[in-house]
Amino acid sequence: MVLIIGIDDAIAFPRTFVRGCPPIDVHPQSCPDCGLPISGSAPEGLCRACLFREALSPPAGASEHEADTGAPPTIGGYEIAGLIAHGGMGSVYRARDAALNRTVALKLMLGGGSLAGAEQVARFRFEAEAAASLDHPNIVPVYGAGEHEGQPFFAMQWISGGTLADRAGDLFPDRAAPAGLRRIAGLIAAVSRAVHHAHQRGILHRDLKPGNILIGEGGAPMVADFGLAKLVGAEGGPTLSGQMLGSPAYLAPEVGTGKAPASVAADIYSLGVILFELASGKPPFAGGTPLDLIRRAAEETPPRPSQHNAAADRDFDTICLKCLEKDPAHRYGSAAELAADLARWIAGKPVAARQVGAAARAWRWMRRHPAHAMFGGAVALFGALFLLQMIVANSEIDQQRLLAEQRGEVAKRSGERTRQELYASDMLAAQSALNAGLLSEARRLLRRHLPRAGEPDLRGFEWRAHWARCQGDQLATYYGDGSPLYAIAVSPDGRRSPPRRSRAALSAPCHRKRRRPRVFPPRRHRSARLAAARPDRADLSRAEAICDGERRRRDPAVPVG
Repeated sequence: MVLIIGIDDAIAFPRTFVRGCPPIDVHPQSCPDCGLPISGSAPEGLCRACLFREALSPPAGASEHEADTGAPPTIGGYEIAGLIAHGGMGSVYRARDAALNRTVALKLMLGGGSLAGAEQVARFRFEAEAAASLDHPNIVPVYGAGEHEGQPFFAMQWISGGTLADRAGDLFPDRAAPAGLRRIAGLIAAVSRAVHHAHQRGILHRDLKPGNILIGEGGAPMVADFGLAKLVGAEGGPTLSGQMLGSPAYLAPEVGTGKAPASVAADIYSLGVILFELASGKPPFAGGTPLDLIRRAAEETPPRPSQHNAAADRDFDTICLKCLEKDPAHRYGSAAELAADLARWIAGKPVAARQVGAAARAWRWMRRHPAHAMFGGAVALFGALFLLQMIVANSEIDQQRLLAEQRGEVAKRSGERTRQELYASDMLAAQSALNAGLLSEARRLLRRHLPRAGEPDLRGFEWRAHWARCQGDQLATYYGDGSPLYAIAVSPDGRRSPPRRSRAALSAPCHRKRRRPRVFPPRRHRSARLAAARPDRADLSRAEAICDGERRRRDPAVPVG
């Protein structure tokens, strides 16, 4: 059965409608002072913060000044003068030590001893004990502690200069100049020495940030608020269950991700963030939700301070980035080493830190991003194999080209040797032809060695001598185009007649009385040369055709040189 009721009925609905179920508070309640939702079992219907303020309110009849302070006029011998700030563990008031007549900062536990849990009370007391055990000029000292009507408190030195977060712009207006950057380095060096003093006594701060660094007289930094401090090497220490310890922007990545507990290296990381922020104007990772800040600090590479401040040189970048290393083992071994390196940089001396090379940065990036590294490695391997294959293929092509060139060179040398041997043989044959009176054969052998374009000229004295001997008393020379020659027509006037079918014309000097050309049936050769016994003889009846074997139309003189 389903029962549907309205809101008015729900308010009046009994708390124990089902037998055996615990009572359910269905009355929506909120704090009448601040409006925050509260449970029905809240004492006096107020939330813890408002109940604490109610407990600290002055009694009836108190003076107007006491009512404005929001705290009792006197707590453990300290006269409350005014509220300074609220924190996660308590509220800080300005008070006067009545016994010693001095101004102090009085910190009271939030919610009071009766309303706070045992874990919160233990943490508050540990903060007082940790601060009281330290004695350093850059750590706010604790004067005393106690309880007032169950309300834990402790008194500290009064620092009137405000926090570094509020005074950074006033203290370093010239941070873009080398002098301003040196003052920033000097301040962080002083804070580092104070943190090292705490580390030597086994105390980790765990919440270093500009808001927890006060500015004393003369601009001296004073480390305060050890509310999240713990002992070095302690497994747990006083903590708040289910609560993130520290500010996300200044939290070391291994602590924020839960991979490692807080250590000396975590405080050094926070100092590096403060140094970066003072030099650049903002933390290395800013904006977004706390989880986004923790993720970026664990995965992304922080920028260099020189990207935001031109006065930061390479050594300053190296110091700052060494503090911001992802791996705690790669940071400074102690806060004293950081302070010493900053002092060396201020003095213009070489720093001990060394810049991380490209190979080391790549290796650390692969360790943080194994999936991306494997994918990139596979792509790089494929590219390397492809490149290697291309190199091998090009090498084979080059070898084949070289081999072809070598073969061509061998063939060329072999061809030249063959031509030289043929030349010597033809010269002997031409000499034999000349001795036998075969001028045409001698000329044929000699023309074989006329150099073509790009070929070396092998002709020597012997070729020129043979060529001079093979020149006879011919009147003219005809070189045909390769077609059969059946007749030769000779013109008496010395002009060449146009060729007819199956005939070729030859222009040669003839007797003037002969007007019609005489046709001489030649021998069956491709081309013929008309020759006579003497150049001055006009009777061509004894002319004969001699084979030449060239395809030029006319070449009466072949160059000898």
